[in-house]
Amino acid sequence: MKQDLNILFREIQRFRQPALWCAVVMLSVAVIGAVSYPMARNFFLGPPAREAFSPGVPSLVMGALTILLVAGFPVLLGMARLVVEVRLDGLYFRFHPFQRASFKIAPEQLTHFELKSYKSVRDLRSWKSSLEPGNILTVSGNRGVFLELAGGQSWFLGSQRSEQLAQAIVLAFKLPKCKRMETNC
Repeated sequence: MKQDLNILFREIQRFRQPALWCAVVMLSVAVIGAVSYPMARNFFLGPPAREAFSPGVPSLVMGALTILLVAGFPVLLGMARLVVEVRLDGLYFRFHPFQRASFKIAPEQLTHFELKSYKSVRDLRSWKSSLEPGNILTVSGNRGVFLELAGGQSWFLGSQRSEQLAQAIVLAFKLPKCKRMETNC
């Protein structure tokens, strides 16, 4: 594979937290078991004598759809990844498979950026009221880069290598000293 020389920084983050995966798998198994046991019992043994009617085909179809959806969630979570790239012409990020195309921030759009640490998403929202829930992209860790754009839009990109990301932004965007992570310009 040919490496793109325009890329100064690239980071791919995935959900790798063992506690998250343990919770997702346990919940999925519990829901699948709760749905499939009565469904299989009714299908193979018939409805219990105390029930006046058979749940029938609609119940089987809904049960099967529920199982597929619940089993699909861990697969979707396993496919999810946050890709952040700093290229010579801008900052690109995409949260696969939920965003179809990369979002681009051109150098002229960026008015301010800084490194941030946080404890929870609530901390992120308290920094800037214009941070919408969809404008916070983080997978793991507690550091990232807070970006303010011309027009008042803000983004927070979580990063395991936030210092390197900030350095790449400074290089690619050719920022003057007052835009380099300093609050007092």
